[in-house]
This record gives sequence, C-alpha cells and structure tokens, in this order.
Amino acid sequence: MIDVRAEIEKTNKDFINIHDFIEKIRSQVKGTLPDICIWIIQEITNKITIPELSPVSVYEIDEFYRVTPRSDPFFDELNFIERKFKLVINNKILPINSDEYSEIPFDWVDNDFFRFGFSIKELQSIFPTANLSKAIPKPLGWGEYATPSPDASTSVVIDTPAGHSPDIEWEKSFAGRSAALDIIGAISKILVEKSGSKYLYGENVSASAIADSVAEMIEKSPASYRKLIGEALKKSGIATAE
Repeated sequence: MIDVRAEIEKTNKDFINIHDFIEKIRSQVKGTLPDICIWIIQEITNKITIPELSPVSVYEIDEFYRVTPRSDPFFDELNFIERKFKLVINNKILPINSDEYSEIPFDWVDNDFFRFGFSIKELQSIFPTANLSKAIPKPLGWGEYATPSPDASTSVVIDTPAGHSPDIEWEKSFAGRSAALDIIGAISKILVEKSGSKYLYGENVSASAIADSVAEMIEKSPASYRKLIGEALKKSGIATAE
C-alpha cells in the first residue's frame, strides 16, 4: 500500500519553513529565543559575499506542497528574513498558524512563518553542525487511512496519522488525573531548571515554549498541548506567562 503522506513529503524534503527552522536551532543551542534569533541573523549576515544579497534563498510552499523560489525581482530576501526574525525578537515567542486555535493572550499569528522557508542544503553551509533533518513520516499503520487485516484484534489501539488527531483536552475526571498533572508540572520544572532561560518568558515559565518542544518531539500541533501544560504548571504552583 502506498504511504501517501510519505510520498507528499518527498516533494519538499529539502524545504524547512521559518518557524520549524528556528525551533530546530532553538532545540540545539542555549539561550533565550530573542538571543537565538539575533545570533541566527548574525550568522546569516556573516556569510554575505555580495552586499545586501542574502546567502540563503527564500522559498514558498503552496497548498499542494510544491516548493518554488520567489520569482519577484524586487523581493528583498534579506530584508524579509530580518523583518520576520524581528517579530519573534519583539514578541519573545514563536507565532502560530491562523488555523491553530489558542486562548493564550500572548499568542500571535503570522502564516508567513509556515508558508515561507529555506533550503536545508543552503542552511547547512551556514550552520554546518546543526541537525536540520526533517522527521521521517511514520509508516502508514492502523487508523482512519488504513484497512485493518481481517485477523486484527479489536483490542488493538488505533494510531491516527499525525496531523489528523482531534484537539487534546483533559477529561474532567479520570483515574490518575491529579497525578498526571503533578508529574507534567514537575517534569516541566526540571526542564526549566536544566535549560536556563529557554523556557522562560520574563521571569515566568512559558507553557507555549514547552508545548512547542513537546509537539516537535511527537509530531503534533503545539496548540493541542499549551492548555494542558499550562494547567499542569498552575496546579504545581509554578508562575506561568502563558
């Protein structure tokens, strides 16, 4: 059976959008998000050989996952990159996509961070030690896009493909709920203590920053986890910024 998602991903395997690029770098270095963005821009500008010409091209991905370079001769790639990074520096958190629902007041929307991006090969010439490889799509298994075997057991847990799961919410009451919140809060506290200011917004813990890292590890939308992590942090008595 053809894994359609894997086939689609093959068409843009060298493309990484601005949001994911920043998140990838952020997970491999130490520092605040604004400082990391400043450092990235410095590294890019240090590689400039022709004045005002970006050493990396800006690419655009459309709704059919086709990646194309910007063909507008008046499009200033370096200026565009710097403007987008300045937004992150000023907001101190990464943006969300317009189709992500969020009740967090600090969240901001900018679809350009998901629509535009770079060639991983071009970025590697500037950040040679960074791991920018994209996650390998999971093989098609049980779920809404697979046909189960006639011999399948009905007790098997169904694994819905990434990107098609419903929003995650805490049930009002389930066995172990309180313990789960305590554990998530404790792990988050340890993460903050071990990571310096990476997961802080000012002096408070950033639920969004932690959710972004969690979502990247398990290939889900971070919006699904912000509320859950925020609730766990509050229950643990940890001051949160979002």
